[in-house]
Amino acid sequence: MMKNIEIKKVQVEDAGFIHQLINNKFILDKLNEIETTLDVWVDAINIWESDLDEENYLIYINSKPIGWIGINGLVSETKHPFIKIITLLPKYHNQGIGKYVIKKILNNLKLREYKFVSLYTDCSNKLAQSCYKSCGFEVIKKTRQRMGNGLVIERYKMELVL
Repeated sequence: MMKNIEIKKVQVEDAGFIHQLINNKFILDKLNEIETTLDVWVDAINIWESDLDEENYLIYINSKPIGWIGINGLVSETKHPFIKIITLLPKYHNQGIGKYVIKKILNNLKLREYKFVSLYTDCSNKLAQSCYKSCGFEVIKKTRQRMGNGLVIERYKMELVL
């Protein structure tokens, strides 16, 4: 199945899919976010297109979009980017797709001579932590963060040396 997966840079015409993906009730709850409008995503993508600090990709299986991964911190002096998000439509969870995509992105970052990659995940999100650990990430600290839905959540900062 992994041979049918493609990762393509987000374009403004992808705003509808990202809007649908992020407003999925399961994903909203997992990310502790609130519903957004399509206009928010059109505006975001327009900003991303000229922002050298971040890259956003849609994840496709058999040419159908199923997820999104975003990386930022790409122009930091320390060459230390963050995976800001990776999410898949719920029916594609637990199939190894997230791990496959993360490994592809990590390899790309390593080839571009980045030294570290970090991410944050909710302490309660054991499934995501398991995926990240299987990709080589380690928990380096625990923090608290106010999320989009107003809740203060305990989160792990995870890091990988490339």
